[in-house]
Amino acid sequence: VVTFGRGKGGKFLTALDVSQMPDWIPGRTTALDMVSEMPPTLLFNIGNREGLTDTDVNGESYEGLGETWSLPVVRNVAGTTNPDQWVMFVGGGYGCEAAGTNEGQYLYVLKMEDGSVYRRFQVPDDPAASIDYNGLVATPTVYNPHELMPTDDTDYAVRAYVGDLQGKIHKLDCSQPDPASWTFTNGVGNEFYDVGFDQPITAPVALFRDNMDVYVFAGTGGDARAHSTFKFIALLDENNATVGQLVWTYDLPPGDRVNAAPAVGGETAFFASTIETLDLQRCASQFNSTLFALGVTTGVGTFDLDTQATGENESTDLGVGKVTGLFYRDEHLYVSRSGGLQAEGRTLILGERDNDMDLNDGDGTPPGTVQILVRGFRMSPF
Repeated sequence: VVTFGRGKGGKFLTALDVSQMPDWIPGRTTALDMVSEMPPTLLFNIGNREGLTDTDVNGESYEGLGETWSLPVVRNVAGTTNPDQWVMFVGGGYGCEAAGTNEGQYLYVLKMEDGSVYRRFQVPDDPAASIDYNGLVATPTVYNPHELMPTDDTDYAVRAYVGDLQGKIHKLDCSQPDPASWTFTNGVGNEFYDVGFDQPITAPVALFRDNMDVYVFAGTGGDARAHSTFKFIALLDENNATVGQLVWTYDLPPGDRVNAAPAVGGETAFFASTIETLDLQRCASQFNSTLFALGVTTGVGTFDLDTQATGENESTDLGVGKVTGLFYRDEHLYVSRSGGLQAEGRTLILGERDNDMDLNDGDGTPPGTVQILVRGFRMSPF
């Protein structure tokens, strides 16, 4: 199943069944040949049309959907009617900011059969926030404790974490088979953790499992309407607590913002910050990014990230470009950057030649550089 929203294009979510698509056979000239032979099947297309009250097959309203910037996450949960219930977790996105509306302020859990509302949970506005209309733009991060232990014959998501535009991190406990028994930490003074009213969170959080405990990592600053010294924080969800414990916090350089999800590898939390500057010659914005690597439990550098500079460096300058994604696997860190003025979009593969993930090979060139094409990428409309 392929699921997607619209971003700034609208308040809609779509799911396509692509399971019957033919296999790729050498000799086909384009991917369109495959589509013409066996097109995808539309599972559902649901949304929140202007001036109408759109509802699901059970009469549940979709009025809380805003512009669907939050990427859908498909997982299965333990159900009652269907013991293996597949659902979509997705945030409401950016609302219209009209007085009296609640667009964008819901975490939705939709059934994958038809897009009907399995559960939805609202986050309220914080009157003290510098962004005066809340929304769940970030992609939810779903936790399945059984992924590393398939022999226990259980494979269900039990929690989801998501940050909002007013600096709060919320947690959904979806471990019970009856969705009516699910609990959601929301509300001013009742959230999983409050980073600060001027600390917007638009990127997914990252998780690190330590036995039965879970560390949660989040960066702030993803909405340009907020102005502050933004942060990267580590929280501890000890024994499935309702309130997260702050383990450490890192203040970003002035003007830097976190727009992409962090990645955890080994016992290191990797995250990137981006600062926007004005290119006076072209009268256009330019982005420069920095990569950080800190211990998951300590918040201090775990190794020298840039051996070309003097001293121990927990960060390194990535140069021109906005970091759009971090991914860690098999002791390699993949760092994707968008293109821009005098910069090509590309992905850096770090750790391919040096165990300490030195960004340079001694001649100033990044190791394992792969060129990719990025067009028109935007993290948010602001």
